[in-house]
Amino acid sequence: MTDLAGRVLAIDFGLARTGMAISDEERIIAIPVAVIKTKNIVFVCQQIAKFAATYQASLILLGDPIRSDGSPGTLHEHIERLAANLRQVTDVSIVLYNEACSTWEATQRISQLKHKKRKRRDLDALAAAVLLEDFMRSRRVE
Repeated sequence: MTDLAGRVLAIDFGLARTGMAISDEERIIAIPVAVIKTKNIVFVCQQIAKFAATYQASLILLGDPIRSDGSPGTLHEHIERLAANLRQVTDVSIVLYNEACSTWEATQRISQLKHKKRKRRDLDALAAAVLLEDFMRSRRVE
């Protein structure tokens, strides 16, 4: 069972960049907070653990790409390895959550921006926020 209170740090992992978003304490609002270069798994884990501590997250939500037929997406093995490594560096609970279409939806939302450079930079953090919004919405329905 996941923690039901406190901030959630959502992670949209990518081979080039990793986006992060944080919720408010009540888990109503998702705020894009950072995009980091995915140098290697150890670096990414250190950064996630640092953000989790800074924002006092009670849960880390890892986007796990699941295909429409229910099979694991192409990054699934990377996400599993990321989760295992994160468990070595933080005591914060970790949950894998289907991120299907989060990047697509983020792309749709950000397409209205005028500055192309800003679009690219913000896309991964916005994808993490979309993932987080979906997670929080699904928990309110239960």
